[in-house]
Formats: sequence, structure tokens, C-alpha cells
Amino acid sequence: MTECAVITTLPFEENFEGLTFPPTCWTTTGADGSIERHERTEYMYEGAGVQMDVPGNGQALVTPQFKFEANKEYRVSFMMMRNFGDGGIKVMLNDKPHTVGAEELLYIPTTYTEEPAVTKKGYYQYKVDFDAVGDKYLMFVQTSTQLTSANDYIDKVIISEKPVCEPVLDFTVDNVTSYTARVNVLDEGVTTCEMSFCGAGASPNVGKIVSSDSCVAVVTDLQPETTYDVYVRNACGTVKGEWSSKKITITTHCTPF
Repeated sequence: MTECAVITTLPFEENFEGLTFPPTCWTTTGADGSIERHERTEYMYEGAGVQMDVPGNGQALVTPQFKFEANKEYRVSFMMMRNFGDGGIKVMLNDKPHTVGAEELLYIPTTYTEEPAVTKKGYYQYKVDFDAVGDKYLMFVQTSTQLTSANDYIDKVIISEKPVCEPVLDFTVDNVTSYTARVNVLDEGVTTCEMSFCGAGASPNVGKIVSSDSCVAVVTDLQPETTYDVYVRNACGTVKGEWSSKKITITTHCTPF
């Protein structure tokens, strides 16, 4: 049996790509349903993810134990499939790896038309900021009670300190030509951005980086007939946010005659 040390280094990320489930030092609780790793392409965010079968009735996926410090703010974020169903996912915090006496941090219903409502079924990133002191566990608790509800799916769990400069979550790329493309950041409150156009599969740090004071910018001097991965990050004065977890892949048009 693996001895699990308290995690003291953040950020921590779990994508559930390893074949062992639960991952090392993660646990599951509850007996009404089952929590499993799946690679069902039509339901997973990227690669493998977690399927929580219905009815959940309070079954939980429990993280390893983390050490949180006073006078700091923390954040947990995750990807969740919004579909349809009678329940949802609660994010909870506790001293012990179970839900008894746990503090609820966030609730996201499975049904995509319920608040926070989205326009269509699919994966969305959710996050909640919290204060905590001492050794704690985070839990993803399923609340569904009906067999006719859709299963719940989550992926890409990240626990970190709250960033000084918020990451960009949503943007579009359109008006692609042979040499140009327009980037439009949709996040409210983000006013100054950097956009990276990098080779497919490359790090955004090595791409063509363009700054924009409006977060709507036409990027020029691209190469014709070239595939780019596009990332965006917030620029808060001298502090730069993390590159967006979202990327958009484009291919510029051929050289015009």
C-alpha cells in the first residue's frame, strides 16, 4: 500500500491519463454507483477522464491531502460535461477523506440549461476560490438519485494558489487569410492580452507573440498554408497570466495569385 505524503507544492494537476485508477493517493467513497476511468471519445474532454455512474447518491472522488497556509487564497478548477440529469457535482473541502462535516465550495448541475447555464451540451471549465489552513482533502461529490439521469464526467483537475493575473478562458479566431487572422477574447474584465501563434504541438512560449490593448487584434505576417495553434494570456501590467488551456488550431490560406 502506498504511503501518501501531504502535498505541499502547487500547482497540482491530474488529467487521469495513467492506467491506474484511482490515481495514486486518490480515493473514492460511496457504494450506490461507481466511479471509473474511461476513454470513451464522445464523452471525454481530452484522452481519458472520470465517469461517475448514476445514481450517485453522494459518492465522491477524493483528492490526495494538501497542506494549505494562512493568508493565502487557493483555487480548484476542473472540466465538467454539461448534459442533462437530476443532480450535479459538488466540490467540497474537509479535514478527512469523506463528506461528513465537509464544507461545500461549489455546485454545478449536470443539466446545461440550469445556472450557470450554457448554450449547448459539452465540456466547460469551472473554478472556485477558497481559503483554508492545514491539511485538507478536496472532493467531487455526485448528487444524482435517478437511474435515468446522464452519467457525470470530469477531467483536468487543477489545485493552485489563486493567480495574481487571471487566465483567459474563452476566445475566438476568425477572418483567417493567407497572412492574417483575427483573435477576439470573450472573457469579461480582460483588457490587455498577448496572443501566441505557434507551430502545431509546440509550446506557446516559442510562437509568434503579439500584444493587444483591446484583446481584439488582427495578427499579421503569418505564413501562407501553415497550421498554427493559437493561445491567449492575460497581461496585468508586468505580470503575465498563464497561457490559456484552450487552444484553437487554424490553417492559413494558400498564397494568392
